[in-house]
Amino acid sequence: MINRITDWLYQGDLYALTDEEWQQHGIGAILCVANTDESPARSTVRYLRLPFNDYGEELTPGDLTSAAAFAEAFMDRRILVHCIAGVNRSVVMSGYLLAHIEGIDFRKAIDIVCAQNPESGPFPELIKKVEGLQEAHLGSPTRASEYDRRRC
Repeated sequence: MINRITDWLYQGDLYALTDEEWQQHGIGAILCVANTDESPARSTVRYLRLPFNDYGEELTPGDLTSAAAFAEAFMDRRILVHCIAGVNRSVVMSGYLLAHIEGIDFRKAIDIVCAQNPESGPFPELIKKVEGLQEAHLGSPTRASEYDRRRC
């Protein structure tokens, strides 16, 4: 399942990768926030893996910085943010990226993503975790080496 959020942002689940649905949408960059090693076996897509659990316990300010830098670098290629079920982690990260890139309120961005994904159910704990990390993400070291000039 893939949900189009904007012209540059798409949100989905793990099946979007296994069924190669992402290719039908012309996606050129994938941000994986799932706790899995699944990745598309293609050389034409940029890929960044930032795994964290449903409550964001492993999520750091540097992860948000990395995700934002990845989105800024590759939004012209269409970005898919995915987790396993496509209802919590990818929804919250998509909301974060939408807020960051478009300059809108994070909660409003979550509402926009949820409106495009009727199955969504972001955990309040994860939303609060990201809100708490938002202020700290600027100036944090990124995981740029994980995606810079890297193809999967």
